[in-house]
Amino acid sequence: MMRPTRKHSGYWAFLVHRLSGLGLVLFLPLHFLALGTAIQGAAKLDSFLQWTENPIAKFAEIILVILL
Repeated sequence: MMRPTRKHSGYWAFLVHRLSGLGLVLFLPLHFLALGTAIQGAAKLDSFLQWTENPIAKFAEIILVILL
């Protein structure tokens, strides 16, 4: 019987791959929302981009880039 081990590099590659995939699942709808607001005009896009200046949004973006 093979037991998975957390010391194996394949386990960590799998974990990072899975976390980056989940991050993309959360990021892509927001990205499409931003593109949709750009079609509605500059004022709508500016209001959305102002929301992205939130420190939590910046932190999440940095983590996603690191995982990718």
